[in-house]
Amino acid sequence: MSRIQVFKSSDMKILAFDCLLTAFIIGFGLNSQKVMHPAFCFLIALIAVIALGLFFRTKIGFWIVTIIFSFVWAILSASLAFSITNNDPTWGWVICGVTFIACIGLHKFAKRFNDNVSGV
Repeated sequence: MSRIQVFKSSDMKILAFDCLLTAFIIGFGLNSQKVMHPAFCFLIALIAVIALGLFFRTKIGFWIVTIIFSFVWAILSASLAFSITNNDPTWGWVICGVTFIACIGLHKFAKRFNDNVSGV
C-alpha cells in the first residue's frame, strides 16, 4: 500500500464510522415509524450518508460534522461508562470529556493527513 493510500484511508476510516452511525440512526429511525417501505428507508439513509461525506469535505462542514459526531460518540461512551460503573456520574463525565476531546483530535488528525496528501 502506497503512502498516499495510507493517508487517504486514515481520513476515510473516521468518516466511515460517522457515516455508519448516521445510516443506522436514519435507517432504523425511519423504519421504526412504519411509514414507508424498508427499501426506501435504506435509500434515504444512503443519500444522507453521501451528503454527509460531501459536506465533510468543505471547511465549515468538517467542523460541524466533527463537533456533532464527537458529541454523539462522547454521549455514547459516557452512557456505557455510566452503566458499567454502577451509575457513577464522575466516571460518566470524565469519559464523556475525554472521548469528546479525543474524537475532535482524531478528526483533525485525519483531515490534516488528507490535506497534506491532496495539497490543499
